[in-house]
Amino acid sequence: MRVSILMLGLVIFFLGFLMLILFAIIPRYTVTLYPLSGYLGICLTTVSLFLIYKGIFSQGQRRSPSVSSEDQLEEWESEEIVMY
Repeated sequence: MRVSILMLGLVIFFLGFLMLILFAIIPRYTVTLYPLSGYLGICLTTVSLFLIYKGIFSQGQRRSPSVSSEDQLEEWESEEIVMY
């Protein structure tokens, strides 16, 4: 689960939902902003649902086991040098 993607999706969802509410409640404001807020609200909620899904079901970052420099030195010291 990736928390950063999930939180971004939730923030965008609330912004899109707010745009849809403004589209429904305030029908008489600047004519060009009226349909734009509806389309933008639909697009934002759609994108946010994808981000929420991705944030919940994505695997976290896989970390490789760290190798300290002491372990590497021990490996080099234990090898034998063979000359032909």
